[in-house]
Amino acid sequence: MVGRFSGTWDGDTLVVETVNFHPQKSFRFAIKHVLYMPPTAKVTERFTRTGPDEILYEFTVEDD
Repeated sequence: MVGRFSGTWDGDTLVVETVNFHPQKSFRFAIKHVLYMPPTAKVTERFTRTGPDEILYEFTVEDD
């Protein structure tokens, strides 16, 4: 398990927040992008459907 996550809706956008990353696990954002997160990091992902076959994907990473 990468961390603990929760999902909520913000209008038409699914917002997923992930926290409590294991220090030896990676977080895969896409096929070619792998990041190693400290346990204190928080990742917020936003999935918005923009068309019948299209989703806008956005993410932010926060860590003090």
